[in-house]
Amino acid sequence: MSSEELPRYTLTECTVVGYQHYGLLIEVVGSGQRGFVDSSYIGDPPLRRADWPDVGDRLRGVVLGYARDGRIRLCTRQGDVTFVESVPDPGQAFREWAAVADATDAKDQFYRSPNAPALLRWALGNAALSSYRRRAIELLSTAPAELKTKFPEGA
Repeated sequence: MSSEELPRYTLTECTVVGYQHYGLLIEVVGSGQRGFVDSSYIGDPPLRRADWPDVGDRLRGVVLGYARDGRIRLCTRQGDVTFVESVPDPGQAFREWAAVADATDAKDQFYRSPNAPALLRWALGNAALSSYRRRAIELLSTAPAELKTKFPEGA
């Protein structure tokens, strides 16, 4: 990672500067870094091309990393932005999510994590048929009552 590159999960602002078949072309406000937002990472739920933001629109996004050609990759889905804002260390929170998704014996540890409510809220905000949403519903069904009370709307 060069000194100019933003770390993964950094929140940033960008301006839409154009379109490609795969998504938005963007420029990071302040640094001038050029990059893109893949079409599946533009909105919650994924937006039709006719509904993509206009050239010149300013968006908040989460750094996903960098493409091989050096362009920055962002996600501008509101659920992802809200999630990153709600936890002190998004990388750690996502590692916890991966651990509980891969091992059923990790549930108790997950339920005790301060990141559990934010992770569950994020996962429930994903598409109805997504594996993340299904896993969140499953986890909430066996969660301690104290955690369930943070989701009065249910799953």
